Amino acid sequence: MDEKYTIGSQENPDVIDDEEIEAHDQSQTRLDEDNTFANGMVDSNSQSQLQSDLIDSQKVVDYKTWKKNCPILYDYIQTTSLLWPSLTIQWFPDIDQINSDIVQQRILTGSYSSGNSKIESLNVSSIKYLSNPSNVIGIESHDIIKNEFINNQVQDKLDKISILQKIPHRLEANRARYMPQNPDVIGSICSDGSVSIYNRTKHPNSFNEEEEFKLQQERQSELQSQSQSQSQTTDSLFNEYDEELASEFCDIKLRFHRSDGWGISWNQQREGELITGASDGLIALWDITKLEKNNNNRSSTSVLHPVTYTTAHDYGVNDLEYLWCHDSIISTVGEDGLLKIFDKRQDLKQVCNENGNKFEKKSVGINTLSWNKKNEFGISVGDSNGDLSFYDIRQMSKSIKDIKAAHDSGITCLEWNHTNHSVVASGSSDGLVKIWNIKDSKNNESEQGDINNAFDKDLVFVHGGHMLGVNDLSWNPSDKWCIASCSDDNSVHVWKPAIEILKQLK
Repeated sequence: MDEKYTIGSQENPDVIDDEEIEAHDQSQTRLDEDNTFANGMVDSNSQSQLQSDLIDSQKVVDYKTWKKNCPILYDYIQTTSLLWPSLTIQWFPDIDQINSDIVQQRILTGSYSSGNSKIESLNVSSIKYLSNPSNVIGIESHDIIKNEFINNQVQDKLDKISILQKIPHRLEANRARYMPQNPDVIGSICSDGSVSIYNRTKHPNSFNEEEEFKLQQERQSELQSQSQSQSQTTDSLFNEYDEELASEFCDIKLRFHRSDGWGISWNQQREGELITGASDGLIALWDITKLEKNNNNRSSTSVLHPVTYTTAHDYGVNDLEYLWCHDSIISTVGEDGLLKIFDKRQDLKQVCNENGNKFEKKSVGINTLSWNKKNEFGISVGDSNGDLSFYDIRQMSKSIKDIKAAHDSGITCLEWNHTNHSVVASGSSDGLVKIWNIKDSKNNESEQGDINNAFDKDLVFVHGGHMLGVNDLSWNPSDKWCIASCSDDNSVHVWKPAIEILKQLK
């Protein structure tokens, strides 16, 4: 589906003016007032003040410059402002053909209200766009002033990003990922390390926050009464856990981690199996197909304990991922500056760590990693200094390529393109998403001593529309050059660089 945006832009952003910037800065960092989610979302005063404090004048100037250049930079760009920021984003694999011209896809996000909302949520949202603009754009659609084609005749049919399903979630979801074998099953990991599994088909499409909070309080009160009456025969630890379950909304609670968690990855070869990691330094292996009903559990949420676990990193696990083509190989990165490979077949024993193949420890924590989607030996990592490094796991003692200062701040997310084995996207707390083409395996330092020239050779595109740090990104599985990204500025962007820019990758 590479050709679907090759003529004009589906939604060409208007140039933002000073009045809009002022309103933008006073409210909630909205990138497009018309792009608000459909479920009656309104601004929060406390959140608005926080965003205003974080967005300085230079960021506003940069945003205005970016906005003016959007028609040149993108074949497609859609911006949406959420009520609360999302820490996670992922495209669903399905695509629906609404009619001969319009297709619809779904995106998974979460909410992060910083305690301002009584109940957080997981959100399944939809986006509509043209499958082939050339079929619906004629000469009459040409705008003489802008000197480009505008899709006015179908724009009214293209809804903004809107929520299809809003599922209550006890805490903010640091990361949420669907199970590859059944995308209706969603796993999330939270700030307290709790891991929740949802079957979204068992939940309504929306909920009333006040009503759900009231029911939650009633469940907790009822449980406390029951626990007090059985205090002589019931283990106090069981009471504590049972009380925690009373506040859960998920179908299965994976009970193990007790500290901030960011690592969650499903096994793409074995249905129901996943791995999690948290700041306690531990990784845990789970199999939800082995769930057994706990008769002592008085909550509607079932409880599952890990199949096995091990200590992975000294100062916390920041990210982990199954090797996409293998059912047992898992990679992890942590605050100790190490990249490690574990084998599930050896009870999560560390492998690829023989003499001469030991990973050279970084001086700072490694935040994120991604396996190359075409080369099972290739893996990339991003650290808190903003550096990117690329490794072959057959020789981990030295990176095959480094990009120093790829970002001005720590790298928060990283993902290889699923069809082009040399293209990777990185997001950072500097507010930028960058697309890199890593065809040349030489390090920056070896490029005739000119680091800037080497940096420019690798860099393909910079998405600068977010005004605060980027939390997560996801390549569209149905369009190899389309990316969804989310930010602390409450925004979700769906975008595709201009075809002229991407020609160098073909």
